[in-house]
Formats: sequence, C-alpha cells, structure tokens
Amino acid sequence: MNEPVATALAEGDFEAALDACDVNTSRAVRALVLERLGRLDEALALCAAHLSAAPDDELALLVLCAVHSRRGERVSALEAAQRLMHEAPDRPVARQLVASLGGGSFAAPLRGEVVALFDAYADSFDAHLIELLGYRGHDAVIGALAALIAPRPTGVIVDLGCGTGLCGPGLRPLARRLVGVDLSPGMLAEARARGVYDALVEADLLYALATWPPATVDAFAAADVLGYVGELGGVFGEAARVLRPGGLFVFTVEATTAGPWRLGASRRVAYSEAYLREACATAGLTLSRRDAVTLRREDRVSVAAWLVTLTRAT
Repeated sequence: MNEPVATALAEGDFEAALDACDVNTSRAVRALVLERLGRLDEALALCAAHLSAAPDDELALLVLCAVHSRRGERVSALEAAQRLMHEAPDRPVARQLVASLGGGSFAAPLRGEVVALFDAYADSFDAHLIELLGYRGHDAVIGALAALIAPRPTGVIVDLGCGTGLCGPGLRPLARRLVGVDLSPGMLAEARARGVYDALVEADLLYALATWPPATVDAFAAADVLGYVGELGGVFGEAARVLRPGGLFVFTVEATTAGPWRLGASRRVAYSEAYLREACATAGLTLSRRDAVTLRREDRVSVAAWLVTLTRAT
C-alpha cells in the first residue's frame, strides 16, 4: 500500500484513497477502498479475482468477510473468516471474527444481532441512555483524552463504536481528523446528523482495526463498546499496530472481580484490572492510568467500570 493511499484511508478520505491507487496497488487494497466507499459488488469482484491468484492473502479475506457481512450473507462471511483463521491461526482477530459470526464458542451477541438491536434503538438511544440510565461513559473518555491532548489538537482520532456520536462533539476540538466507526447503519445516520465527524466507517470494530494502515492513528476512543467483543487481545494487538509512537487508547469497560472477564446477563463482558493489564502488556501497550468510574444505572444500581488509558511506547 503506497503512502498516499494509506494516509487517505487512515483519515477516512476514501475518494482520495481511490484516486491515489496506481498500477502497483494490489486488488486487495483496491477492494478495501471500495468496501469503505460502500461499493460492495465491485469490492467482491476484486476480492474474488485477487484470491484466485493469492488464496492465502489475509487482507483480501478480511475484506471478503466484511463485504458478505454488510450484504447480510452470514454463512459466506463465516466461510471467509474461517479461511482467514486457517491462514493466520495466531492472529486473534481471525478467531474472534469467526466467533462473532456464529462459528465459535463465545456466547456474546452475534454481529447480526448487534446490528439489528442498535438499528432499532438508534432514534431513541441518546434519550434512553442519558436521561433514563444516567450514562456518563462518553464524558469520562472525552475528559481523559482532553487532559492529555488539549489545548493543541492532535492528528487523527478514531471513535471506535461511535454509535450516535455522543463522543463526537467533545472529541472534535481535540482532532485534526475525527473518524467514527460503528457497525450499525442506523446509529451512523444519527452520528452523521451531528456534523462533527470528518468520516464515518460502517464496520465491525475488529475488522476496522485489522484493516487500518499501520502507525497512522494518534488516539482511539472507545466508550462502553469493548464489552461486546469479549477477549481483548485482538483489539489491543491491532491497536498497537495502528497507533503512532506515543499514541493513546482511552476506553471504558464494565468492571468485575469474578475472574479475568465474565459475560453478564446484559450480554456485555466485564473485565478485571489484572486481565486488562496482562492483555495490554502482551500487545505491547502500557496501561498508564486506570480509574474506577460509574457508567450508568441499571435497575437503580450503579454499574461499576474502569476508565483506562493505554499508551504506545515512543
């Protein structure tokens, strides 16, 4: 991938990325750009052509999985993810994509269930979360990043699981380019209406990270979204690859002391501090700060959580 394509992809300028493709750009990279643009039929055709000549290409398999997922073709998406896991058995993201498509043992909601839930919830999401549940995770993430970045805006900030864009207004002054990622088209429509993001990407969080160009992001924000992923080794490993030296990853997750992590009745995962420290260290990230916070109320009970800041070494 040449530098202009990588820069444009990282900043969410997908038309510029397409224009920057040249005769040396692989069909897999072109397919990724077309998938980001929503030109799914063209992306699928390029993936098929590329994989006929290079059947073990990881990027092409990732894009193929994403295209089938976005088209609602779960079985085909699962087949692509299983091929990826066969070719890259040591890459956690492959195993987790298989699980999210119903091919693994992890009992969290499947990708399709999550999309359907949040699409249906999009127009009432903010009112329910903030007014009814007293949600404050977005404020915690914004405050932690602002304390480290302000008053000078940094380069590229990516809002992972951006939903309706609750973090967007607070992150906007901190970023030269602000990109939101979410797998729900309905939630992305609400985020787009805020008018604060430079780009929005319809993608599974794991897939987005795994296909982001390396060393191109200055900070990730993830407010109350990682609990839908489960095991975090893949997320942290890909984030470490994508962050620039000195880059930040600030997130909230529900807290537990019952083992490394547990799947609760809410179908979200809660994590222990020890697990988070071990997982980020394995990925090459430093846990530079951990604060106990309250995310929201459920059944009139406060939900305990961690506000965590990870740093990539300079």
